[in-house]
Amino acid sequence: MVPGFMSESRERNKDREEQNIEKGAPVTVSAGQSYYGPTWFATNTDAGERHEGEPFNMASTDATQPTWSWLWKQWTPVNSTGVSVNVLSKHKHTVLVQGLEISDLKCSNPPSRSAFRVPPIGDGGSFEMPAQWAFNIEKARPAPRELTADNLAGDLKPMDLALEQGDQREVEIRFFSATKSCTFKAALIISSNGKKYRENLPATWENGKVDGYTFSVTAPPVDKTYDTTFVATLDVNPTLARVPTEHITWDEFNRPDYIGPL
Repeated sequence: MVPGFMSESRERNKDREEQNIEKGAPVTVSAGQSYYGPTWFATNTDAGERHEGEPFNMASTDATQPTWSWLWKQWTPVNSTGVSVNVLSKHKHTVLVQGLEISDLKCSNPPSRSAFRVPPIGDGGSFEMPAQWAFNIEKARPAPRELTADNLAGDLKPMDLALEQGDQREVEIRFFSATKSCTFKAALIISSNGKKYRENLPATWENGKVDGYTFSVTAPPVDKTYDTTFVATLDVNPTLARVPTEHITWDEFNRPDYIGPL
């Protein structure tokens, strides 16, 4: 039998814990599984030329050599970028994900020195279809749109994702650029019990932990031509191989494809 004073103490502690949860952020965000990143990157540096013929180390985090860390720090995703996150609701009241805010938006002319196609990777293998939205990023207040089946920004689609306490849903956001090279930060706008909150979206992850909050994305040059072009060879241990720029084709949505031999 538990003495009355101990039972009351536990109830008070539980009440305090619940009050603290209600005072805090309405959701927690962790890395999702449905989005693995862009296929093409571009740069105005000599990162490609300096490492031509070198292996692309899929496991290393050394940002000075061809690795995923090197790619994200020295190159910019072409056409689109994005992120997927698991959003877990914490408040007792219904939590509504109802918008997205762009901040620190800075745009310039697209890089034209080098383009690089990354090593092939599989998809995230998510069991449940994530809630998906797409944004054309070149305006500070872009409208949410549907992400179409062929990964394009489609018709307008309001953000109205409702979560009860303990509910978790994966959210995938894609950002597109049509004419400029842009960096920016993004935050989900969340409503809970009459209050508005902003939950920053991580731009990059490292071993399941947030590595940065600044996104980058670029359109191709106006003439869709780069000085040099590189692809990762289709080997177990891929290397950076220089290929002719004329072996890149572009579709009507500014998406590149390499059509030459490796």
